[in-house]
Amino acid sequence: MRRCGRSRQPKAIPLIVLFLEYTRGTAEVPEAPTWLFAAHAGPTLAKDSKESQRRPTGRLIEFLRNLAIFSIKDAVLIQNADVPLQADRPFRVMAGDNRDREFSGWQKALDELVKIPGLIQEDTVICFANDTFIDHYGDTYLSWFDQSGVREALCQGKAVGYVDRSLKPVSLFGLTTDRWLRTSLFFIRWAELKAALPLRLPVAESEIFSCEGESLFLDRGGADGTDLASPHLSPNLRASLDRWLWAGPVVAGEFDRVWHSAERLSDESRPRLQQKAKCILIERLLSARLLQAGVELQNVRVSSRRWGGLFALADRCQLLEPAQNFRVRAGFTAKEMKRNFKKFLGYGG
Repeated sequence: MRRCGRSRQPKAIPLIVLFLEYTRGTAEVPEAPTWLFAAHAGPTLAKDSKESQRRPTGRLIEFLRNLAIFSIKDAVLIQNADVPLQADRPFRVMAGDNRDREFSGWQKALDELVKIPGLIQEDTVICFANDTFIDHYGDTYLSWFDQSGVREALCQGKAVGYVDRSLKPVSLFGLTTDRWLRTSLFFIRWAELKAALPLRLPVAESEIFSCEGESLFLDRGGADGTDLASPHLSPNLRASLDRWLWAGPVVAGEFDRVWHSAERLSDESRPRLQQKAKCILIERLLSARLLQAGVELQNVRVSSRRWGGLFALADRCQLLEPAQNFRVRAGFTAKEMKRNFKKFLGYGG
C-alpha cells in the first residue's frame, strides 16, 4: 500500500469531485448526450456569493476549500435529474443514469473519466457526494473532517466518511460486515476504490426482491416446503431493511430506526421502496468489498473535533461501541445518554 511522501510543505492531494443530482422515485435514464456542457452550466457566480453558498455544489466547493488539502483536477456534476441544473465553477455537467440513482450515475462518470489519458492516477482521490449531503443530516458533521486526519487517512489508503453500523453482522452476496460508509459524502483513492467496483449489484433483482407478501424481499417458504428466501442476503439484513424502509416488524437486538421517507408497503409503493433498498444494498456492498480488500473505513464520527475529542478518546479506549450497544439494549435514547455522560464529566445539564 503506497503512502504519501512526507515533507515540510505537504503537497496538495489530487482530487476529482463527482457530485450527483438525481430525480427521486424514478428509474428513467436521461436521454441527453453524455456531456452536456464543456464547462460549468449557468451564469458565473462569485465563489463566495450567497447564491453560490446556498446551492449544494457551492457548499461542497466551500467545504473542500476550507479543508485545504486538495488540488481539484476535475469536478463533474452528474445530472440524473430531469430539470436544468445550475452548477458553480469548476463543475462541468454530464448526463447520468438514474437506474440505480447515484450509483449508476457515478459509475457512468467513472467509466467516462478513465478514458481521459493521465487524469486518474493511483493516488488520485475521488470525492463522491450527492445532493443530500447536507439536506437530511445537517452540516455539523462537516466540521468533523479535520485537515490532518483526512490527509493522513487517505495517505494510508483508508476511505474517509461518516460510518454507520449495525449491532450484529449482516451478510450480503457472500460478504459479512457490520459497518458501512454513508455514501452521501466520502473520499477514497483510486488505488483502493478499484476493489469495490463496479457500483452495481452482482445478481439480478429477481433473485432478491419479491413482488408480493409482507416483505420487500424473497424471504418466505414455498407451499411445497421449499425455501424461497434469497440466498444473497442474511435474514437479519432483510428484516432490518423492511423495518427501515416501511416500518416493518421491529428487529430484536438491533437499532430501531425508521427512514424519514418511509411509507406503508403496498402494491403502489413496493417498486419505489425496492429501488431504495437496491441502492442501500449497493452502498453496503461497496463498504463490504473495501473491507474484504483490507481497506479501512475512517469514521469522522470519532474525529478529534467532535465533543472536544471525547468520541476519539472513547474509540481509542474501545469504549464507544460497547456504550452504544448498552444504550440500545437498555432502551436509552441517544439524547439521554449524552445528557448523562455530560453530568458524569461535570458539565452540562
